[in-house]
Amino acid sequence: MVDLSIIVPVYNGEKYIGQLLDSIHAIGAVSMEVLFIDDGSVDGGGEIIKAYMEKDGRFAYYHKENGGIVSARNYGLQKAAGEYLFFADQDDIVVASALEKAVLRLKEEKADMLLFSTEYTDDAGNRRMCDAVLEERIYGKEEIGDIFIRKLVTRYAEREVVSYIGHIWAAVIRRALVKEHKICFKRFMAIEDDLLFVLDSLDCAGSLLTMRDTGYYWRQNPDSRTRRGRYIEDLPEKKRKYYTYRTEILQRHDICTQEELEHYYTGVRQEFILDILDNEGLRGVGKAYAALKKCMENSEIREALREPPACPLAVRYSVEKRLLAKGRVLAAVIYKKGKYVKAGLVRGIRRYLCR
Repeated sequence: MVDLSIIVPVYNGEKYIGQLLDSIHAIGAVSMEVLFIDDGSVDGGGEIIKAYMEKDGRFAYYHKENGGIVSARNYGLQKAAGEYLFFADQDDIVVASALEKAVLRLKEEKADMLLFSTEYTDDAGNRRMCDAVLEERIYGKEEIGDIFIRKLVTRYAEREVVSYIGHIWAAVIRRALVKEHKICFKRFMAIEDDLLFVLDSLDCAGSLLTMRDTGYYWRQNPDSRTRRGRYIEDLPEKKRKYYTYRTEILQRHDICTQEELEHYYTGVRQEFILDILDNEGLRGVGKAYAALKKCMENSEIREALREPPACPLAVRYSVEKRLLAKGRVLAAVIYKKGKYVKAGLVRGIRRYLCR
């Protein structure tokens, strides 16, 4: 058995895939396999990977019909044979030395998971912190619930150990844990699949390591699939199922006081309505207004909007939050549409200038 399986979903990634290939190729202190899952690409990314395979026999390429990133990651899980799992995205960069160190520490401690620091990067090479690990040690099952699950679900922590939890590429996970508990990627809405995989792994893990080293650079790519606005049908119902799923895990660990739970529910309701506004803003004003008006009939949502921001979205969308709190639904929709139009113009100008 190799030490590490790295799973990389690929979709039209020829622009940056070479940098990722080079960064993974530098890994040498641990044995590994690298599974590139091509999710129906129509560009030359696949040919770049195949050419690279000639100089690194640890790389494997699989092509499948387009089914989305959840489908591609789960396909990779079925093919993986390593002792530990790591997931990378096609336009990012792996820090070979840190990933090697993470695997060696996991093997030494026989731990189920490890979280390391990550940073943002861009085409100019500028970098800044993304997920910062603040405390480095090993944690048992009770601490995993009290510190990490609490932080991931509620965003609240009595003691800050990691600035954020939920990015799949900030974690290395023992494959036997994933296989034993049948953990897989789930999709309730659009881009929350990695957060839920981390949450399910934390829910089942008996031990967890943290490491301050930066192990991954996340590229701020405005053309990535996670950053392109796309309308989601039946989003209110999908979000309710998503919140129910993660809240049940939180309650099962019995780690929050009633006051903390109330604060969490306020944040969930704020996030819910602001996400609905985000989504409906992609449609016409009339349809968006009707959908928002219906959601605003819920008295708990109206009450939550009158509270101080309890989630990051309510901080970023402070104008939208204030408008909805005052019942000015149409004004909130028009304001959101204006922001989308402005963003679209900026993207169009940027593409024109880069031609």
